Amino acid sequence: MKAVIDTGVLISAALAISAGSASRSRQLVENGLTGERYEIVTSEPMLRELADVLSRPRIGLDAQYAAAFVERVVSVATIIAIRGLAMGCRDPRDDKVLETALNANVDFVVARDRDLHEPRSGGRCTRVRRGDERARLQRARCSHVAVIGVHRST
Repeated sequence: MKAVIDTGVLISAALAISAGSASRSRQLVENGLTGERYEIVTSEPMLRELADVLSRPRIGLDAQYAAAFVERVVSVATIIAIRGLAMGCRDPRDDKVLETALNANVDFVVARDRDLHEPRSGGRCTRVRRGDERARLQRARCSHVAVIGVHRST
């Protein structure tokens, strides 16, 4: 299975790993980083956003750790080319997430961002219900993280 992990989930995991604390975001991301449960898919604009946010002083991460975390993601992820198209997300800054997911033909988008599963996403994303067999992507059920199925037009 392939999944796009939104920047917010990656940041939450980076903070938990840095602090040495357990979190559901951390567990979910580490499952992708090890390739045990699914393959992480991302794009250059998403990686730039991750690097930018992790390097902000208010985040409180050491610059070397932030760079190493981004490099760890880059080393295991499949990086997809996108063109920056408008995808109809309520927040246009989220268009890159949906475009990455559709270009890579992923099974899921993992996000805390409700904008990615709102009706204005053009019906391309819907929240996966608990108990749905596709939710096996995420054995640790994160109450604050939505696993979103991606619907492709045919």
